[in-house]
Amino acid sequence: MIYFLKGVVEEINPSDGLPSIVMSVGGVGYDIKISYPTSLEFKIGEESKIYTYLHVREDCVELYGFKTIDEKAFFKLLISVSGVGTKVGISILSDIPYTDLYNFIDIGDTNSLTGVKGIGKKTAERIILELKDRIKKLSISTKCIDNNKSFLSDNFENAIEALVVLGYSYDESSKAVFSLDKNFSLEELIKESLKILSI
Repeated sequence: MIYFLKGVVEEINPSDGLPSIVMSVGGVGYDIKISYPTSLEFKIGEESKIYTYLHVREDCVELYGFKTIDEKAFFKLLISVSGVGTKVGISILSDIPYTDLYNFIDIGDTNSLTGVKGIGKKTAERIILELKDRIKKLSISTKCIDNNKSFLSDNFENAIEALVVLGYSYDESSKAVFSLDKNFSLEELIKESLKILSI
């Protein structure tokens, strides 16, 4: 298995589905599917390291990448759940930061999971049932989990939750909120995010 790759980022390809990067390693270009948050961590022309998961099927071979070993560990847990394939697993990590996902699973929050495209109520319940105990065995930093709002103020987190309640996905809500001034009040964050989402 390819545990990680270290090379120069040649391309970053946004997508309506899954983003990907092309990394040049020893003269070979690797096409690597990644989550949306991970895509923001790379810059074209820079040397970077990415942890990888090689998925092999009869009809194709796909390489998935993760900026941290924690995200990779969570991905492997997700795809161990019946009905959750690699594309759904990476989509979940695109919509929900794994630190938030840890807490959603821990408290049994099916509503937040069903906000992800391709995840119905039964699948969300299965993820929680199968992973509730297993996630506690992960070596993810306790500080990271306890502070799952690490890069968000309380207002940011509350604004995202409000937008999700209004029917927007976690992914599009977080993208809108992230683009705003961190000093905005909660009311301003929601108001300005709605303007962005209505465009």
